[in-house]
Amino acid sequence: MCKGLAPVTASLHKSNGAAAPGCRERFQSCSPLTDDMGKTILLVHGRGIKPPKKELYSILRQALAFGLARDFPLDPDLLDSAFVDFAYYGDLSNALFQKKNSPPPAGSSESHAVTLSRLQRYKADEFTGERYRQVPGYTRYSEALAFRIGSIAKALRLGRPYVELYAPDMRQYWNQDSDYGTEVRGRLLGHVLAALDRGDRLCVISHSMGTMTAWDIFWKISRSGEYKERCGPGKKIDLWITVGSPLGDTAIRKNLKGYHASGPRRYPANIRRWQNIWAEDDYICHDGAIQEDYREMTEAGLTECVADAGIYNLAMRDGRSDPHNLIEVIAKYIETTNLR
Repeated sequence: MCKGLAPVTASLHKSNGAAAPGCRERFQSCSPLTDDMGKTILLVHGRGIKPPKKELYSILRQALAFGLARDFPLDPDLLDSAFVDFAYYGDLSNALFQKKNSPPPAGSSESHAVTLSRLQRYKADEFTGERYRQVPGYTRYSEALAFRIGSIAKALRLGRPYVELYAPDMRQYWNQDSDYGTEVRGRLLGHVLAALDRGDRLCVISHSMGTMTAWDIFWKISRSGEYKERCGPGKKIDLWITVGSPLGDTAIRKNLKGYHASGPRRYPANIRRWQNIWAEDDYICHDGAIQEDYREMTEAGLTECVADAGIYNLAMRDGRSDPHNLIEVIAKYIETTNLR
């Protein structure tokens, strides 16, 4: 557990006084820095078909602005104090889905806008388990289904036809005969290096497959001799927020950069604070709590803290519950402490 904790979000929402299964009693984060460095929030989206970069960035920034304005009405210019950057690789994923002739998941800017509009109806204290269970498409078997599916890693072991149908981008990310993974990492690398070069306090908010990409980049620039002078010990990601992340899955971890190294070198050395947020019934991050999985990072002094937060996601997509959706988490749950 981190020392000197301050809430990352308002509270852990409960139903009938009981926390969601596996959820923490409250959200946790470490205390923010207090200097006058520049501030950058870097958004990294996840897998699947995506709208054009400009449209998706607009929706995500609106969600972030709405959440901050609602929860911090006395600080209307809070977001204006930071540079909100966006690492986009949706065009690479879109081309991959089209090439595979896979039925694409909903990814239009209109569907994202509808999701955000619906979430803006709720007050901060209305994101409860009871309300979550009233979302269309939710059934009392949702949790059991999530448990049986387990994670995207299990899907990847079900055979090539299923993988190419459901998650060709995940499969190609690790495919040594494909340039997809290299190109995706390249999109993120430039944004991270630019912020560190400026000496900014950097908050990275990454989702789903974007959390895997972020890990790989963080490890590379902190462990590779290529970046030793440019990204020395003093240059760190001040706050890394992972949302809907599969990093707690053993099969996923075996494919991450550094996994086959020994001791502390298996982990990035440039993450100052790591806040993980996972949603009830999100099978992508079924093993949602990662604090124990990465305890060695804290024990080795590589990071000040790794903290978990369980939430109820009220987002909908195509008229059904969508607990893996990033829009709600940005709109409701993220209070980026490095703005203050």
